[in-house]
Amino acid sequence: MAVTAEDRKKTEEQTEAAPRDGSTAFRSDYDGEIGGLYRQISSREPFTYDAAADPLYGQYRERYAQEGRQAMRDAMGQAAALTGGYGSSYGQAVGQQQYDAYLRRLNEVLPELYRTALDRWDAEGDRLTQRLQLAGQLRQNEYAQYRDAVSDRQAAGEAALKEAEARAQYGDFTGYGTLYGDEAANRMRLAWAAANPDAAFASESIDADEYYTLTGRDPHVRGAGGGGGGGIWGYGGSGWNDYGEGVPADYSPSAYPALAAAREEHYGHK
Repeated sequence: MAVTAEDRKKTEEQTEAAPRDGSTAFRSDYDGEIGGLYRQISSREPFTYDAAADPLYGQYRERYAQEGRQAMRDAMGQAAALTGGYGSSYGQAVGQQQYDAYLRRLNEVLPELYRTALDRWDAEGDRLTQRLQLAGQLRQNEYAQYRDAVSDRQAAGEAALKEAEARAQYGDFTGYGTLYGDEAANRMRLAWAAANPDAAFASESIDADEYYTLTGRDPHVRGAGGGGGGGIWGYGGSGWNDYGEGVPADYSPSAYPALAAAREEHYGHK
């Protein structure tokens, strides 16, 4: 029996509800990292260099200032020795020249410090970019695995549907129950039984009471199926009582009320 449009619609609502609300939509473990790295890269300020804020510049400044003061003291000492140990304006001037020379050396190192700082800034940008590229590649790998899993599930679903359709031709709607739920499968079973009551009873998809409700006939009475001697079963022994009256093995008037009413009308007793 083919799946009805109503059953397909209900199935789509049940099985696709999660993707629509995002619960099973693809999410990568790397989405958060990728977003964070992108924000870091896109929000980076243009490179600027502030020597006063550069720790390396501070080290050079301390070093050259210390060496400059030492050179100044040495120069002033040498000048004092030339004047018999007395200080002079000449000695002070020579000392200051030595100190200023070391400070000029500090200024000469600034271009090197600038390039070093720029290299650090570029390296940090490259590092962030490489991390972003790696996370993107890993996300692509995850997505490929996700697509493979989705394809496998789709293939399994198609195979299950084909099997359910094949089994339903013989009155077994359990496959549809797995796919679409017991309520939909039961509707399909009843529709199939209404169109094929004899086959439905023979396959035990419906019981004798349901058969009588559908056909108005007792399935156990000889000739009930219109095919001759053995009712719908085609045999005359098994299932018949000592009086030749057809009843299910578990028959009781309370269990089969419609059949009991038919038997009372036909035989005069239930």
